[in-house]
Amino acid sequence: MICSWIEISKEAFNHNVKALKAIIGDVNLGIVIKSNGYGHGLEIMAMLAQENDSVAIVFVATAQEALRVRKAGFTKPLCVIAYYDAPFDQLIIHDIDLVCYDQQTLTLIVQAAVSVNRIARIHGKIDTGMNRLGMAPDELDFFIEAIQNNHYLSLVGLMSHCADSSFPDSHFTRKQVALFDTLVSRVKDKIPTLVWVHCCSSGSFLLSKNHTVVRIGTNIYGAWKSSAQKNMLQALFPNFFLRQLLTWKAKIIALKSIARGSLVGYSCTFIADRDMRIAIVPVGYADGYPRELSNRGFVVINTIRAPVVGIVSMGLLIVDVTDISGVDLYSEVVLVSDAAGICIDDCAQISGRFNLDLLTRLNPDCARYIV
Repeated sequence: MICSWIEISKEAFNHNVKALKAIIGDVNLGIVIKSNGYGHGLEIMAMLAQENDSVAIVFVATAQEALRVRKAGFTKPLCVIAYYDAPFDQLIIHDIDLVCYDQQTLTLIVQAAVSVNRIARIHGKIDTGMNRLGMAPDELDFFIEAIQNNHYLSLVGLMSHCADSSFPDSHFTRKQVALFDTLVSRVKDKIPTLVWVHCCSSGSFLLSKNHTVVRIGTNIYGAWKSSAQKNMLQALFPNFFLRQLLTWKAKIIALKSIARGSLVGYSCTFIADRDMRIAIVPVGYADGYPRELSNRGFVVINTIRAPVVGIVSMGLLIVDVTDISGVDLYSEVVLVSDAAGICIDDCAQISGRFNLDLLTRLNPDCARYIV
């Protein structure tokens, strides 16, 4: 018997794609499915993207992720944007685009392309102010020249990344995008056939009008970069809303009655103020349920809220079901859904954690299904 599982809504995914496309218009929609699809399942997100005609390209962080996505049957354009933990030749053979951010990486890509006698497709990454991965703007001309002089390389894209995109009207973000646009214009004079020009993600996609694609991560999963982003978008587009893809469920594995004054859980942080009935759920912080929700969060059973009592332990959760009728052994428990109070953004706010931190910490071994 499966005691805990995650459901991913195809309908919600398609809704979010349609809603975002309505805003970005002719700009291509790319989605980011790194870190196990932001906790939703890498292969699951790849298949949802494969089946939706409005998704033009998918971005992953690592080479291993890219190879897994291809193995799962994903045939659309696919790009690695961070680091390479698998051989470059395998990526080139499997038609995977490669982000290049320094000369050393470019040299390794050339060697691999020569070894398999295939052309490597390159997205050049420019550092416009984040000071993470990316070449400096004054290195761009040398980079372009190196690619033009090697017939094993094809520059198909240019990219950068915004550092302050949780705040959609950020002056620094606008400054970064303006610098990127200036650099792209300079490159287009030399290479007019750039396919993928991308700088903006969920928090900055309103600034993408000069680009060919946006990289949407957070929003595609129905989460927000910040309350500022949510307020701004819904003020500009009153009919715009996102739907959370993920619902996390479990089954009660034990029930017991306890007397008033009984202590519950580690460190005895909860004392029953009445005779109570409690349920034990086979989920804990090792599964990604935040320990910070101890004595603060709640789950939903039979459409009724059941408070979390005691400290969330590594693999078990205790909830108060005293006031809920019809609760039996193996009754279904909703831990996270799109409902108020247990949606991912609310869980993040209550726990004092970052919404993507919660999502990406969900146990990858927990069964996931498309519904």
